[in-house]
Amino acid sequence: MRRVKELTVSVDGFSNLHDPMRGWPGGFEKLRLWVPTLVREARALGSDLKLRANIVLMRQNVADFAALCSELAEWGITEITYNQLGGRDRPEFYPAHRLTPADVNILEAQLPEIRRRLRDRGAILIGGEEYVTRIRASTLNERIPIADCEPGEHFLFIDEVGRVSPCSFTTFDYGVDIRTLATAADLAALPGIFRKLRDTRRSAHCDDCLSTQVCGKFSRTSAETLAAH
Repeated sequence: MRRVKELTVSVDGFSNLHDPMRGWPGGFEKLRLWVPTLVREARALGSDLKLRANIVLMRQNVADFAALCSELAEWGITEITYNQLGGRDRPEFYPAHRLTPADVNILEAQLPEIRRRLRDRGAILIGGEEYVTRIRASTLNERIPIADCEPGEHFLFIDEVGRVSPCSFTTFDYGVDIRTLATAADLAALPGIFRKLRDTRRSAHCDDCLSTQVCGKFSRTSAETLAAH
């Protein structure tokens, strides 16, 4: 455990939602037991392990988001991230579960109080102001093009067959075979390679960027950034 610096667990709701969504009977209660146990063991070892939870928001759980965040903080989770339900490739599931504009209104109204409650418990909710803008645009079917995400400068995605790309959405357009990367210089050259690929055959995904690391999922709000300094 001393060698592990960060661990993220996925918790999408309380047991009545999390368990069937994940196909894991009793899963929520197991997490409720295991996560605090892990926190205690990490502290006993003097580990600086960061425990993060990620929540997938959908129509069925957005109203419980605040309560779930408070629950996770009680477990000892110190950082919480969230993302909207994806899966436009699942037409049998996505339409009935995707967030609506009204859901985003609920979310946006909740956020300040959620952040305040988490701070009181020594935890933080990650996600900047632009992140809510991205989520709202999705519910309205509005496109957000990105001219330059600085591909490969801050983040790399590697898929299960060894293709390296700027994000999961652009693998087929900009993917580079990981077997061609043998040195640090090869890695350093990736941003330039990605830019050339983008210039010659721009991915359609760049015209409606859904990549969470580009849209502010892992950034802090302006107030929290100022407080940190």
